[in-house]
Amino acid sequence: MKHVGICSPDGPEEKAGTAQVQLVSASRVAASFMIDGVTCTYRGQKSDTYTGLMSCPGKADVPILLWIDGAK
Repeated sequence: MKHVGICSPDGPEEKAGTAQVQLVSASRVAASFMIDGVTCTYRGQKSDTYTGLMSCPGKADVPILLWIDGAK
């Protein structure tokens, strides 16, 4: 997984991390992301993409759109 933040004043900042995604049902997904030693969780429901909230320790929840590309 690669996160590219676009809010940095010096341009995009790239961070590497890991992601674990679990399909809870046909319409729900749960995930955890570890970036720079911090683990964030995500829970979402399927529409065109998965829409939900990312929760990180000590931070406000952030709305996230998540899509899973099965192509290799």
